[in-house]
Amino acid sequence: MWPVPGRDSKPGIRGKPEMLESIRRDSLRRLRAEFHLRLGNAYHVLGHRSRSAAEYTMALTLHDDLLQAHLALARLRMPGSNYLVWLERLHAAILPATYLEVGTYRGKSLSYARPPTRAIGVDPEAAINVSFQAETHVFRETSDVFFAERRLVPFLDGQPLALAFIDGLHVFHTVTQRLHECRGSVWSAFGRPDP
Repeated sequence: MWPVPGRDSKPGIRGKPEMLESIRRDSLRRLRAEFHLRLGNAYHVLGHRSRSAAEYTMALTLHDDLLQAHLALARLRMPGSNYLVWLERLHAAILPATYLEVGTYRGKSLSYARPPTRAIGVDPEAAINVSFQAETHVFRETSDVFFAERRLVPFLDGQPLALAFIDGLHVFHTVTQRLHECRGSVWSAFGRPDP
């Protein structure tokens, strides 16, 4: 049962029926989004991909920040192994001499590095809960500070950076900036300015 303005309202909201109505509408929209998410999951289990996708899309129309619906749609549109499986395979296949990871957090993907790789992780909120097999250095600072202080250059030993994984803020501008900074660090390692 929804609160009746003036009777069931909290003291700070009393006399503001439009605020209560807005809260009620948002709550109903979220409930409807959750319903469509669950219906999409059911269609997925039954093998109805197009119906499943339609329900996930409807859930996102109602609540565009519903992470579970975004992930479910991504799994439908891009089936197969997720990016971490591919990153682990890549490490095993090329054994890069150097590996930079921006956005390390708990260190799972950073732990895929194997000797002789020299791994460098950057994350201001790093909370490592895995062990590493390769030589690994974790910097608990923003990537802005990391690159401004030119911390990558000493690890390169005059060689190019072999592999970088940019998994920080997931914002286009930030990712392109980090890629440019990686490129600049590589040129600095060779003692030349970035072209």
